[in-house]
Amino acid sequence: MAADKQNDWALNIEGKRIHISHAERGRKGYYCPACSQEMIAHKSTKIRSHYKHDPRDVENKGQCTFSNETYRHKIGKEILQRLKEIKVPALYKYPPKGEDGRAMYIRAGTTIRASRVEIEMTFYEDESATVKWGRNDEVHEQHLLIQPDVAFFDKSGKPILLIELVATHKPDSEKQAKLKRLGINTVLVRLPKGTEEEIEETFKISTRT
Repeated sequence: MAADKQNDWALNIEGKRIHISHAERGRKGYYCPACSQEMIAHKSTKIRSHYKHDPRDVENKGQCTFSNETYRHKIGKEILQRLKEIKVPALYKYPPKGEDGRAMYIRAGTTIRASRVEIEMTFYEDESATVKWGRNDEVHEQHLLIQPDVAFFDKSGKPILLIELVATHKPDSEKQAKLKRLGINTVLVRLPKGTEEEIEETFKISTRT
């Protein structure tokens, strides 16, 4: 699918996000969140509705690299910073891979609330292999463990939950190994391809977490 046909988001003249489902057809003062050029809302019942860059903008034609997935991540991070809470599913312990047995119920689903929310905080090991976190621009690659999309902290400043936001793919085996080494509870949330309200609702239920 052409890149333009995947554009679900635009900004109005006031800088407010407008999902394509809420847009009026045509040139109604919509602008690309990435390059700020004017966009046209294409509304259709036969093909997926989307925003398209105005073809009259010859100077910037084909240069915009707007990504729906990246923008949904941005929205998700902003919402979690505002909500400071997320519903997580019930927890079960499963038998080792290749072994039979029933899953062991540990606890019911619950809502995790944060005192502080950080975006893309760096978690790393120091020279003594102690796990630390912060905005350390001098962290060496070999000591860097992970930089989660969102991190929840309690009142004492201790990380209580890491949150990975994804569109389709889960973290690869290397990233999962790093998360396991950190020893901090972590959830993965699959963001819906919908409105801002639908993305926010995702954090209040646990079906996509």
